[in-house]
Amino acid sequence: MKASQEVIEQLEQLSSTFMQVVEDQRKSGGMEDTAAIMIQNSVSYFVSWCRRDIDLSKSGEKK
Repeated sequence: MKASQEVIEQLEQLSSTFMQVVEDQRKSGGMEDTAAIMIQNSVSYFVSWCRRDIDLSKSGEKK
């Protein structure tokens, strides 16, 4: 499942960059704190969900 691992790594890198942009916007006053937190939580949840889904599909293939 090398491809799955690469997808997760790319997704984590993209989400990290996105989170930094959101944080920079929040600090500069371009985004409200509440909105920034909601976006960051949503992205974190999405990445976790994708990782879990890929892990479950890997375990299903091994059986």
